[in-house]
Amino acid sequence: MSNNRYPDLPPQHAVVIKTNRVYLRPVTPEDLTALHNMRMNPRVMQYMPGVETEQDALKSYSVRRIELMMKQDGFSFAIVIPDPSHDFSIAEGLAHSTVVGFIGITEPPEVFYILDERYWGAGYATEALRAFLRTYWNAFPEGLTGTDEWMRDFLETHIIVGNDGSERVAAKCGFVHVADRSTPSHGEEKEKKIFRLQRP
Repeated sequence: MSNNRYPDLPPQHAVVIKTNRVYLRPVTPEDLTALHNMRMNPRVMQYMPGVETEQDALKSYSVRRIELMMKQDGFSFAIVIPDPSHDFSIAEGLAHSTVVGFIGITEPPEVFYILDERYWGAGYATEALRAFLRTYWNAFPEGLTGTDEWMRDFLETHIIVGNDGSERVAAKCGFVHVADRSTPSHGEEKEKKIFRLQRP
């Protein structure tokens, strides 16, 4: 990507989280292709507002999603799997890795996570969310900058009814169903469940 086609964005943070199988690292503009491929997959986007139809990633809404995940008052990560043959150090593991998803907060207190379909069902989302939550609570005892005081002691994840996989991930990480609302998805109003997790 050339600078005249995609804006230079400063890193949101410098945090890297290592779990047994994945790394969580700051999102970069170079992650656009991986994100765009996920957003063009109807199965990945089934419970999202809509499927991306613009083939050119640089002309798509995927650019805006990268910008949101890199804005300075958020806390987001790319989920990457290191190549086992190069995973001898964090630096080497990150240099030889595959982006399999994204996780974080762009609009407090809501946590989002999205995973490439090829990696569903293997526990990667749960592993990443648990690691993210531990890091978030330690790093932001007062909540993210700009978070309203009454929202600082909990996080939420919003899941459209029918997305059983995401519900299982949330439940495994301690989120509890607290409310129901409607939300636009694929041109119609659909019901979503609000799951909440209190600060430990």
